[in-house]
Amino acid sequence: GGTVPLAPEELTSARIGDLALERLRQLLEADQPFFLRVSFHAPHVPCLVPKDYLIDPSRIDLPTPTDEELAGKPRFEREQLRIYTGGLDLSPEQIGIARGTYYGMVSLVDVQVGRLVECLRKAGVLDHTIVAINSDQGWQLGEHGLWKKRVLYDDNVKAPLVLSAPALLPQGKVIDEPVEMIDFIPTLMDLSGLPVPETIAGRSLMPLIRGGVTRWREACFCEIDHSMSMYDELRERSGRRVMVRTREWKLDWFMDERVADKDGALYNLQRDPGERVNLYGRREYADVVEYLEGLCRQWDRGT
Repeated sequence: GGTVPLAPEELTSARIGDLALERLRQLLEADQPFFLRVSFHAPHVPCLVPKDYLIDPSRIDLPTPTDEELAGKPRFEREQLRIYTGGLDLSPEQIGIARGTYYGMVSLVDVQVGRLVECLRKAGVLDHTIVAINSDQGWQLGEHGLWKKRVLYDDNVKAPLVLSAPALLPQGKVIDEPVEMIDFIPTLMDLSGLPVPETIAGRSLMPLIRGGVTRWREACFCEIDHSMSMYDELRERSGRRVMVRTREWKLDWFMDERVADKDGALYNLQRDPGERVNLYGRREYADVVEYLEGLCRQWDRGT
């Protein structure tokens, strides 16, 4: 992380914002229903921002791991992922710069989104326009001694999902129920008055948003197959790693016959939302592990 001697307007995020704003104005002038997707690359490597966008690290409250926490982590994290990320080799000052840079990149994208929203507002169509903001995944910034991604902590697997359409949606409503990004497209189609094909894996979130239901899924799932990684250190002694997350529990393990050791991580999200204490392997939680592994197998079968 760090700064570059460039004006904000010279960075890719701002240039994408310029192109998007130009295209949006053209669409508005046509006075027809429109769809515009704007994909910002940031925040992403290379992590660089103009000086004015570097966020003061003292304003960023993120945990750093203790030796006790690190000792209880799965072998894959303690060995391969440590080599891949090199996170424990950074000084506190370097960690601060990296975090301040990343937050600054997010702020620069926020400004571009604000430009587009303001354009819609001035055109008088904001109330009848669906604005949807999402991302592909989160990013480790030193939590649990790790950086970047390819790990299944909430810091990575949780992503923004913000929907605004004042004429169609309640304003200021926050829903804590876990959902998956496979629900994103069906929700947009439903909001737009389009039929949702049964072949789409997800389902519209509108019943949850409108309050018709309060529970959505028993569990959410993520997976990554490290045997297909471009990085040698992640392919060794590894394979397909699967995560299942309920409201109370999270299990992260090698669900792969090629890997002899499941090398699991089990967290009680109600008592330990920071995922610091790995309960996997403790006899008193064997039933919980069996239940969560069963959910994974059902999900893997498509049932």
